Amino acid sequence: MSESSVAATQDAAFARYSSAAALATAVEDWGEVASYALHVAARATILINGGIPAETEEILPAVVITLAPGQYSPSRPSPHRPGQPVTLFLVRDISIVQKEKSEITRLCGKHWNGHPDRVELSPREQAAVQERPLIGFLPVFLSLAGVDVGKLYGICGKRRREPGEEASMSEWERVILQDVKATLIQATNQGIICAAGPGDRPDVGVLVRRKKKWEWKKLDNWKWEQTNVVSVHSGLDPDMLWNAHSII
Repeated sequence: MSESSVAATQDAAFARYSSAAALATAVEDWGEVASYALHVAARATILINGGIPAETEEILPAVVITLAPGQYSPSRPSPHRPGQPVTLFLVRDISIVQKEKSEITRLCGKHWNGHPDRVELSPREQAAVQERPLIGFLPVFLSLAGVDVGKLYGICGKRRREPGEEASMSEWERVILQDVKATLIQATNQGIICAAGPGDRPDVGVLVRRKKKWEWKKLDNWKWEQTNVVSVHSGLDPDMLWNAHSII
């Protein structure tokens, strides 16, 4: 195999990054930029799939957010939002997997040492939780090209599911959560960055370059219709969708 072929293979293996460590760092940074949308979408996913179980269980659900390389690499910035971090990756899927508690501890070790109740919420997490009671912590893995970046998101809700208890959620609540999840994925993939807003409705903005740093700028008079997001399950317009989400 020629040197150019080896280089091309390595480039593909790490999604255009020089190593697994470089990719993990980029994913970590991207996860911080998109944290509000990922947090709320992960919450919707776990609630749709039964909610937060009691921590006494040895096999626990975790959310896997599967990513794909964005349209533009770090060396080939977007002509629309040059080099903006949120454009580097796309969300392809958000799903549930079952993992042993020991594996979660290993992968999320720097966030959780097996005692999730002792974890302090970051300001971003506090904003995502809003005024609902905190019912537990959810292991979340950002996954791309064999690299997993582990995080723990504080999850709010009505209460935690007890061992052996069936999930109690109406079909209408599931429909609302499915549409909220889809809305946030589509917005993030379009370079829109959500942040905690008044009540349960997120503020919407983009990153702008100022003094060699990226800063979040709120888009005034934003209309969700601008993203061409359609509430395919509920049929609700975006304003009504967020209102419905606020009580789940």
